[in-house]
Amino acid sequence: MKELVTLSTHEIHRIQILEQLSKGTLSLMTGAEVLKISHRQAKRLLARYRSEGPSGLAHWHRGQQAHNAYSIETRDSVELFAYDIKGNWKNFLLNSSNR
Repeated sequence: MKELVTLSTHEIHRIQILEQLSKGTLSLMTGAEVLKISHRQAKRLLARYRSEGPSGLAHWHRGQQAHNAYSIETRDSVELFAYDIKGNWKNFLLNSSNR
């Protein structure tokens, strides 16, 4: 079964350049200059593209929760505080001056 991968325009541009590098129509140095990365990083990127395909170019942390994100319980309690009984948004800023 094929995996569906969502790529940014930046990553799609990288794939187009890496395809040219794989076919040999573009040199590694020129490809690195176009991608604005070092020669060494271009080699690593090309190796990952050859081994994993386009999904190897997607950012590794995509879809994961940020390490500094609030828990679901905290967000829910803030929402309860910020809305009145009828579900309308209370018109004030949630900062230290409202305590």
